[in-house]
Amino acid sequence: MIVIDTGFNAARQIAWAGLDASAIDLIFITHDHRDHTQHIGRVLHAAWAAGRSAPIHIYSYPGIGDVIDTGLAELGDADAAEVRALAVVHELSEPGVIYQDSGIKVTSAENTHGRDYSYAFRFDMPDRSVVFSGDTGYDARVVELARGADVLVHEVVYMQLIEETVIAARDDPEARRQMRQHLTTNHIPTELVGQVATEAAVGMLVISHIVPLELTSNDDHLLLDILERHYDGPIVIGRDLMRL
Repeated sequence: MIVIDTGFNAARQIAWAGLDASAIDLIFITHDHRDHTQHIGRVLHAAWAAGRSAPIHIYSYPGIGDVIDTGLAELGDADAAEVRALAVVHELSEPGVIYQDSGIKVTSAENTHGRDYSYAFRFDMPDRSVVFSGDTGYDARVVELARGADVLVHEVVYMQLIEETVIAARDDPEARRQMRQHLTTNHIPTELVGQVATEAAVGMLVISHIVPLELTSNDDHLLLDILERHYDGPIVIGRDLMRL
């Protein structure tokens, strides 16, 4: 089993999805923000508690080992050292093919998120190819990585609601400008996600990491109305515990 990012309650979500945590073989971390790394210690602990004894290989930005140690220390488990021994960390410093075996090839590409290390990942398997954008603005490197993929999983920011709430709540015009610049440069507005999918000629677009969080499944039409103007393939608005 492969896990991409280990944010808040990742271990719980694995359990709720009915997945066996002991089957986790590989973990890929896109970047160092806490909503993508916070519970990596708990994921490792869940795998160990479920009977995992073989190594779990982690491909991540430099420094993920400290996050693992902190997470395990927060658990306060007497078996933390045994859990930590499961983790084999591979620090990423350059894009390219980062893992390959008989069933899968994993390729990374840098993206645009304002961090020293931030990656998108492509997983090529015998039956299909899947790309995860990570957190990013529009980036030609992500387009190239995703070219011809069967599935592109991409983040999105619905700027119309952001403008009316988060940005409008700031009194300082400069603060509003900076927030708008961040959300349209280090993240990506809805219409540009459709453009990425079209330029990369992907078979399916799956929307994930939806901002703002206030958008629920009742609001899917707001995203689809924009996405469908820029991409004419199948679109899925991803939700927790969804299976494809």
